[in-house]
Amino acid sequence: MTTITSPELALFNAVFSYAQSRVCERVYDTPPDKQAACPFVTLGTEQTTSTENKSNMAKRLFLTVHIWATTDQRQELELIRAKLVNLTKIRATGFRFIARPDEETSDTITDTTVPNSTFLHGTVTLVYDAYDL
Repeated sequence: MTTITSPELALFNAVFSYAQSRVCERVYDTPPDKQAACPFVTLGTEQTTSTENKSNMAKRLFLTVHIWATTDQRQELELIRAKLVNLTKIRATGFRFIARPDEETSDTITDTTVPNSTFLHGTVTLVYDAYDL
């Protein structure tokens, strides 16, 4: 059986592995239940566009990472975000990824959707150009 790997899946897996090993103890590919301990990270929305440079075509990939923390964990939230943004070069089976830090975005909002709780919800949208190896 042949495994087909897309650059999107390769990037998702690489960021997920990096986050688990170097960023946060609790990393999920889907949001956990509302009782999960904070801080934690979930990988979210992906978007792909085509881009062209002087030498070849590439795909530009956008991956939004969500960071959840309690209101007294703002420093931990910012440290997690900084570690994610520092992931500038990735090699994965069949692909290499180069970060586009000038296009990354981030924000933090106060989340009160869980009754009797207030959380910080940070996001960072990582942007990479993907090239076939």
